[in-house]
Amino acid sequence: MKIFHSKKKSFRFIKVIVAVLFIVPLIVASAESPTTKTSEDVFKRWITTQRIRNDVNLNDLQKNVDNEFIKNFVEEIPKEMSNQLAFIFPRTMSYKKMTRKERALVRKKIIEVQSFMENNIQGLVDYLIKNKFTSFEISMLEEWDINNENTSMLYLKYRRFFEALLHESDYSERYSIFNSAANRFFEYCFYPQTFDHFKEVVSSKENYPLVRFLYEIIWYYLARGEWISWHQNTLDNLKKEHALGKEIVYIAGGNDIFQLISNGIYNIRNIDPIYPTQTRYYSEGWDFLAKGSNSMKGVGDRIIFDDPAKKGDKITMHRVSYKEFGIITEIDVNGKKVKIPRSETVWEIKNKKGEKLGRYILERRFVEQNDFKYDPKKALLISFNELYFIMTTCDENWGINPKKFDKKININVKQLRAPLNHKVLMNIRTIQESDFPNRFGSSVIGD
Repeated sequence: MKIFHSKKKSFRFIKVIVAVLFIVPLIVASAESPTTKTSEDVFKRWITTQRIRNDVNLNDLQKNVDNEFIKNFVEEIPKEMSNQLAFIFPRTMSYKKMTRKERALVRKKIIEVQSFMENNIQGLVDYLIKNKFTSFEISMLEEWDINNENTSMLYLKYRRFFEALLHESDYSERYSIFNSAANRFFEYCFYPQTFDHFKEVVSSKENYPLVRFLYEIIWYYLARGEWISWHQNTLDNLKKEHALGKEIVYIAGGNDIFQLISNGIYNIRNIDPIYPTQTRYYSEGWDFLAKGSNSMKGVGDRIIFDDPAKKGDKITMHRVSYKEFGIITEIDVNGKKVKIPRSETVWEIKNKKGEKLGRYILERRFVEQNDFKYDPKKALLISFNELYFIMTTCDENWGINPKKFDKKININVKQLRAPLNHKVLMNIRTIQESDFPNRFGSSVIGD
């Protein structure tokens, strides 16, 4: 019996060994196998939250100024703006206390202000100066607010005035309207046709309240609240550039490429160090996009798009190479030191027949001056918030000197309705060097 029992135990032991020898290669093979993910796995945040803004004809707003609009406008205007808006509210800011004649005056003034919005922001600025929207006294009061850390409330009043003035009950259309007006404010400040006028306005301290209004609308509706959104005009222009055979070079784009691929743009180069501390600005698969997990660093990995361009085709990204070139920096992540490699990942983009459509290259590194060198085979792209970090004269600058840009440079900006040429970029830089620069880039998500 003892001998038989010993044989039985030996037989069981042999079975365990055989099972282990069979399973371990499977586990190893699984760890070494390429990974396949869906576009939703990698880009879910962009799919569910990104919005496309369209340019809106702001002249159409005037037809909406009915009694309900006027009531909403009066109720939303901050009472602390009574001095600035005395030309609209000469006696009271209470809708209930207004006479019919006073309500008619409010309607008239709203329409007057709105009438400048589509194509005459210079006229709007002159109108607001004439009607004492801005003054030295108001400027001093606002400076006191800034010095006493009341900046948030100061700028909030301008956003509330702006949103009440351009109120739209259709929420899906509302932010396209705000984006359209912010684009026109930006163009007034920096386009050559009106730059001299703006430069004169910003040179006088009595106009600082008006300039703060312009700056706040530009920053909030193109960066802080809209950093995640795209402008349809930008996508349309990039499609044209792509059709000409150009590579789209996306400066500091994170992993924000879903809209590009969805619009049939397949030759993309992204330059970004991809910090693990900045994940709130990326979608879920940022790390997978940058580097795979097997011994080949992800070569062979795939991302399958389910008809992103709605053309009856399925797009697939195939990782074909991964290279590292040392360490670019070391950062603290949750108390641990993490080294950030300088690397290059190349993904080929193919259709359902396996035909190559283009490639996506992620260069994990800091942006350099040479990245802005003019190249007729490339089209530059950047988000509005990041534009600040190449234009500012402050220490936040990424080491880029825009004065060295070629005069043929054009930069597509994710939230703007038209690319920026050399003259516009130099005007932005001029204001950055003035006594009242606009800080249009910063931490775009508040605490």
